[in-house]
Amino acid sequence: MTTVAATCGVQTNDINDDSSSSETNSLDSINGSLNHTSNSRNDAAYLAMEKELDKTKQDLEKKNAECENLQSIRSKVENELEDLTASLFEEANKMVYEANMTRHKAEKKLAEAEGMIEALRLEVDALKSLVLTSTPSNPNPTSHPQLIKKKNASPIRNLKLPKSWSKDKLIQPQLEVPKLDEEIHLKFDDKVKVEVDPTLEAELSIWLAANLSSREACGCDTPSLYCVEQCVAIAQSLFLKRVSREDIQPCLDFDNGDLAVKVSKCIHTNSLSVEEMPTSEVSRKCSLTQSTTICSHRLRLGDSSAWYSVSKTARNRITSVCDFMQYIRYIRQGIVKHTGSQIYDEVIKLRMRMNHARLGYSIQ
Repeated sequence: MTTVAATCGVQTNDINDDSSSSETNSLDSINGSLNHTSNSRNDAAYLAMEKELDKTKQDLEKKNAECENLQSIRSKVENELEDLTASLFEEANKMVYEANMTRHKAEKKLAEAEGMIEALRLEVDALKSLVLTSTPSNPNPTSHPQLIKKKNASPIRNLKLPKSWSKDKLIQPQLEVPKLDEEIHLKFDDKVKVEVDPTLEAELSIWLAANLSSREACGCDTPSLYCVEQCVAIAQSLFLKRVSREDIQPCLDFDNGDLAVKVSKCIHTNSLSVEEMPTSEVSRKCSLTQSTTICSHRLRLGDSSAWYSVSKTARNRITSVCDFMQYIRYIRQGIVKHTGSQIYDEVIKLRMRMNHARLGYSIQ
């Protein structure tokens, strides 16, 4: 029994080994087929991605070529623009130079013509003074010297004169031509008495009663946002509104409106800088009037680093407004210790300066 059982056990083990080996073979075959399938799929995906990469590279090369073409076109246009700008500036400078030379020649010819006309006028006046009405009873001694010799005979006529003397020199009248001043200087006397305007005086008195020693520079809460014409203190005062309308606004009315508004704001905030430049005979373009003239000054707005060249006339107009606004600030801060009549006289002088500066006069 023991032998039979052992034999059966051996057969059972053989059967189990055969079955396990067959299962292992089947699994290996399945794994091999799966690996083959996955490898084939990977190859197909790799080929597709490679094709797509090649296509992308071709598109990128086309884009790069287009970019290089556009860059070359841009460089060419920029070079042409620079050349055109340089030529335009050169032509403009040439035209300005020719215009200045033509004007200089015309002014020189005009001065010569005016001098010649003045000389001819003086000669005509001198000749008119010689051509006097002559009668037999009262002959003209200059026009008819022979009559005077016959009438007033004298032994002196028998005297023999030296050969170097000439009768023409003896009878030639010596005329003194008056000298004319080359320049006419207009003088303005600050001590001229003026009639007091009762309306202006009343408006000034009202403003002084409301603002004297207020210890404030301006009535605006944010003065940097407004120009002088938009000042709240000016808008609320009949006196300042009148001065702004009649004097300040005409003085600050320049061709360059944008820069004029900025200058007005800086005057309102007391942050405008004006300084004199070295004198030069080269004409420049005034930043405010937009005219080509000799710019002897320059100005800066607030803390900006940019400077603007201005003519002397524009500078006088700006500084006259600054002087008036500064005097108003001094009154509001209590620095001015004048009476009402003295303040009125000073206001009139400052307004006269603004009007003279606007008309082109430079008054010290």
